[in-house]
Amino acid sequence: VNFDVTNVAERPVTISSVGWVIGRGKARRFALQDVSQMLDDVPRRLDHGQKANFATELSRSAWLGYIADFVQESPIKTMRGTVTTSVGTIVEAELAPELVQRIQVVLDARAAAKP
Repeated sequence: VNFDVTNVAERPVTISSVGWVIGRGKARRFALQDVSQMLDDVPRRLDHGQKANFATELSRSAWLGYIADFVQESPIKTMRGTVTTSVGTIVEAELAPELVQRIQVVLDARAAAKP
């Protein structure tokens, strides 16, 4: 899973967290991504034009199971990746279709296993 972030603002920004959001309205839920194993760490200051990459390996973690717990009954199409700055700005991005498919496989397997 990759969060590729580029500062297109004229002023420096500080990335304070990366994470996830799912649902709409009062049913919206947020989760922070553990960045301890990511390429770049937070907080991370970016000057104009600078880039950062926050990435985690799916093959070496239980991330898909954790994120399936996070999704629960919410429509997966409402899930977004988030990047939050130190001034409280939250930028949301749609998930790559391949990631949605991998999460859906876990959700389907769990649904099939229920009696």
